[in-house]
Amino acid sequence: MFNNKMKLTCSVFLSSVVSLLLPTFAQAALDGIPDNCEYSEKFAEAQGGYTCRGWYAGLGLGLSFIEPELGGDLTDTVDNTVHALIPNIYAGYDFNHNWGAEIQYSNLNAATFETGVVKGLKIKYDYIGVSGLFHFKNHLPTSGGPLPGLNGYAKFGIGKLLTSVKEQPESGLVVNHNQKASMQVHFGFGAEYMRHDGWGVRAEYLTNDKDAAELTVSILNRISRVIDPVVPVPVLPPVAKKPVVLLVPAICNAPTGIMEGVEFIVDSAKLTKSATVLLDGIVLQLADYSKVELEVRAHTDSDAPAEYNQQLSEDRAKSVKDYLYARGLLNIEAFGFGETQPIVENNTDENKARNRRVEIEILSNECDEK
Repeated sequence: MFNNKMKLTCSVFLSSVVSLLLPTFAQAALDGIPDNCEYSEKFAEAQGGYTCRGWYAGLGLGLSFIEPELGGDLTDTVDNTVHALIPNIYAGYDFNHNWGAEIQYSNLNAATFETGVVKGLKIKYDYIGVSGLFHFKNHLPTSGGPLPGLNGYAKFGIGKLLTSVKEQPESGLVVNHNQKASMQVHFGFGAEYMRHDGWGVRAEYLTNDKDAAELTVSILNRISRVIDPVVPVPVLPPVAKKPVVLLVPAICNAPTGIMEGVEFIVDSAKLTKSATVLLDGIVLQLADYSKVELEVRAHTDSDAPAEYNQQLSEDRAKSVKDYLYARGLLNIEAFGFGETQPIVENNTDENKARNRRVEIEILSNECDEK
């Protein structure tokens, strides 16, 4: 049903898309897996990454190819099958780096008959559809590959082609409009180029029915995504920590100090397993001094708000106190100081780790009271 001009336009569009996307597909085949979405989502705070899931919306325009059929013995022809398409609106949701779904509306304009008894007849076309999309690579920009941010996709779904008589023929003949199919199956393909700020452009060809299709260019935005480039964080070798060993003579001298290795689950007051092992060692060495008086002090870095850090330090100090109390050390005071007493500047990850600490001070000397 489509004329040679439309076929030529589609062929040029298809060949251009293939030539642009071929390097990206080749890179994807070499990589074996899609780039970074789940990884950067999982480690977004540390990596400064982005999320693959979320909403997007777009607005565009382009060309429609419509060629309505006449019933009976009428053979009248349409003056031009190519029309301006204004507008093309869509909104969708990305489920992961490959799959998504969207709803769209297109105003395909109207086809006008130029000959015969129906000369002047105009048939208006609109299309509403729901689609599934499959992106051949990651739909968001990545730091690798020859063409970062560029990907292709396939689109398929169902919709409703809304046709109506916009103007009756000049001859005065009344044409009765009849939509043959209530629903249509559509399919198409396209290409997207996304920027790191969430904005992008899309070119798409979509067949709505055997007598209607559209070729569009649109601007889209992936809404509320954090789409900073993923910058690899260097992995530092683990630093061996010196275990705390409290000797009996040291107890008599009332030592104070930082308990290296007494650590917590991130953003919580829950002791790590290695921390409980160290605290068990302290309990064992003080087992003969049940009346010893201790003071536990917890500190944080300055990453979070001051109020949050203060409460977290108090909870962590109490967590250590409760652990020791449950094992027989009954005279313990616990205090949290938040970020107010750093021992170094909070300007590097290493310094922040040093400021996140627990200190224990023995306030009484029971050596003679054993």
